[in-house]
Amino acid sequence: VQIIFDGDKEAEGKDFYDIHQVTHSPDHRYMTYAVDREGSEYYNIRIREILTGKEFTETVKKTSGYCVWAPDSSCFYYVELDNNHKPKKIKCHILNTPSKDDVLMYHEKDDGYFLNVGKSNSKEYIFIVSGNSETTEVQFFDAAKNGKDAELKLVRAREAGVEYSLHHRGDYFYIHTNLG
Repeated sequence: VQIIFDGDKEAEGKDFYDIHQVTHSPDHRYMTYAVDREGSEYYNIRIREILTGKEFTETVKKTSGYCVWAPDSSCFYYVELDNNHKPKKIKCHILNTPSKDDVLMYHEKDDGYFLNVGKSNSKEYIFIVSGNSETTEVQFFDAAKNGKDAELKLVRAREAGVEYSLHHRGDYFYIHTNLG
């Protein structure tokens, strides 16, 4: 048995230590872990090589704590929080590059909407979801197109009161919606 992340050990000697997410890359070489060490609910994402335990030098700061790996394990996508703690930007972090160079994938300008990023169950697409309590808008791109090479495609423009989610399997996308 190999323990790849021991939260109790990582938290030793620290006044505050909240782990949001620990996830491994698709090739199982790397892991990301998102930690808040101040109680601010801004999570910093760190990267570690699983086999050696070696930490990468870069830290991705001020995130929601959740990230999604690209299929080739070269990068991951995350939600950046603004100074008001709102999820406003989806960015792509390419491994072994400074986080200041992260690629902006989408910026939500409407303060009434919140952002999230996810991966289709088929793992072929990355979904960017904007929404509020009664309205949803989904964009997607081919997960194999990393960072600036990705082309966002809008499923349906936001319309007040219309909620939907997107799923992918085989040759089809499936939409679950509240439209009658």
